Amino acid sequence: MRIGGYHNTSDAGDPYRNPEGRPRITAGGSALVHDGKEKRYVIGDAVAAHMGGNAKRPVTVFGGVIASTNGYLPFKEQAIAGIIVTGPFASRPKDTLGLVGSYIRLGSRQVDFLQASRFAGGANRSGT
Repeated sequence: MRIGGYHNTSDAGDPYRNPEGRPRITAGGSALVHDGKEKRYVIGDAVAAHMGGNAKRPVTVFGGVIASTNGYLPFKEQAIAGIIVTGPFASRPKDTLGLVGSYIRLGSRQVDFLQASRFAGGANRSGT
């Protein structure tokens, strides 16, 4: 298992607000600039079994989560999970088969930006 995080000191533009804190879609202006961005993560993998009892044909499961500590980033959270099978068929021991699923939650300002963009394009509040 690995646990970690990072801090990027480069400027990050707000997806929704301008420097006055108003929605850029309706008020105009450049993006509000934030000082850096941070994320934390936990990820791990484990060999769960071996195909046909052969150590050269492992079945590996993996998963992880990553989360932003900043409310202005487009992606707030992501979770992934999957499986990798080496040698899924005895006749093809060097093949690899993988399957992964992912869940992504957008940050609130990214959601606000997308909704404001839809409304500016003519959509009504009921979603049509």
